[in-house]
Amino acid sequence: MDTVEICYQLYCRSIHAGEWMPVDQKVQQLAWNNKVLSDSGTYYVLSDVDLCADLIIKCLFDHRAFAHPYTEKITALLGRVSAEALRERLEPVCFRFTPVLVEMLFGSKIEQVVRAYNTFIAY
Repeated sequence: MDTVEICYQLYCRSIHAGEWMPVDQKVQQLAWNNKVLSDSGTYYVLSDVDLCADLIIKCLFDHRAFAHPYTEKITALLGRVSAEALRERLEPVCFRFTPVLVEMLFGSKIEQVVRAYNTFIAY
């Protein structure tokens, strides 16, 4: 059985002070605009691209690691989303690291993402 997370906004943990904060408003709006009905048809869920971005953001900022089962789910979702749509959702959160991040994800280098993010200096 899948875990259900009910929330009004997508959120992540600040890497500095550790407080919870909503992700950028553009990302929030895209998620609301692209929601889809669940398989049962009784509630809405995130679209594949919004779920993929949300999981990536949570792994990078909340967990500071890409671990199983997240990597398995993200990898499956990457096969169903476009790099451009994912980039659009990650850029307001990951800024200049976004092109590197998307290239690494689609290049099957997910295990190297956190280290690359922590050493990224081109801001």
